[in-house]
Amino acid sequence: MKINCYYPINPYEEQHVWCANSIFEIVFEKLVALYPEISFQLIDSVEYSRKQGIHHHGFPGCKFGYHRMIIENSETKKYFVLNYYDTLNSIHKINGWDVDNIAEIFSSTGAHVDNVYYKEGGVKYTPSSYCLRTNLSERYLENNFIVEKSKLSLLFRGNTYLFREYIQNDDRFDVRTDTINELEYIKELQENFISLSLNGTGEICHRDIESFASKCAVIRPQLTVKFHSPLVEDYHYIAVKTNDLYNLSVPEFYKELSNRIYSKYLEVKDNIEYLRYIADNGYSWYKNNGTVISNVNILTKLINFNKLI
Repeated sequence: MKINCYYPINPYEEQHVWCANSIFEIVFEKLVALYPEISFQLIDSVEYSRKQGIHHHGFPGCKFGYHRMIIENSETKKYFVLNYYDTLNSIHKINGWDVDNIAEIFSSTGAHVDNVYYKEGGVKYTPSSYCLRTNLSERYLENNFIVEKSKLSLLFRGNTYLFREYIQNDDRFDVRTDTINELEYIKELQENFISLSLNGTGEICHRDIESFASKCAVIRPQLTVKFHSPLVEDYHYIAVKTNDLYNLSVPEFYKELSNRIYSKYLEVKDNIEYLRYIADNGYSWYKNNGTVISNVNILTKLINFNKLI
């Protein structure tokens, strides 16, 4: 069997520092070692896209784009997609995907159908895992711990849009949009018992994993996306229920969700023992599922080349 592996060997701009790209690099190396009987060819998806006339900055959901690795049988043209991109719904024919040849999609992000209610989507995928944003954060967190946390604020830092923008105008929440450097941001997480994590374009955010790794008790809307090793509500993170609100209009939904998040915060903020319990469980999940190496191990365990025949 001859297998083509596509991912950004020479990534755009700073993507070489992203954990997702490191995962692809190590997955390739590990597959070569695990399957000596298979002939593997590594193809730079950036250069390949250029030759095909595909421009990912204007159309980031196109096939061979960044945050995705494609593993293809060169003879049958069947292929796997290892996805760390924000949406699975972008995998369709209009974006250049030959969907009939997709043997399996491995992902734990972007499985929802909308960016308001985050209802579970219709794209079939095999749950895998998710990671920190950058290798710098992972290296720092491996060697720097703050044991005694000192703050209990309901802090969210990041870009604001949709529900995030809605709560930006709510005085109950500490929403910060100013830019700080990466390690300052990690240190800020480490100082706080609680991390408010709000859904992003992919639902799950790097912030969730960064918060687990910083031993924060994460409060967030309940997740619909699935993981190879499940993230359990009120064990790994403090879940704010949303699945009974789908009949509400968008303004009503945002109002009720903000009230529920704040009520949950008031319920738990003085229970330090409970916050430590959630934080410890989330941290343990991160060590087993959120690091670069654990993502690699999960993916290489799930890949079955017989599905490409």
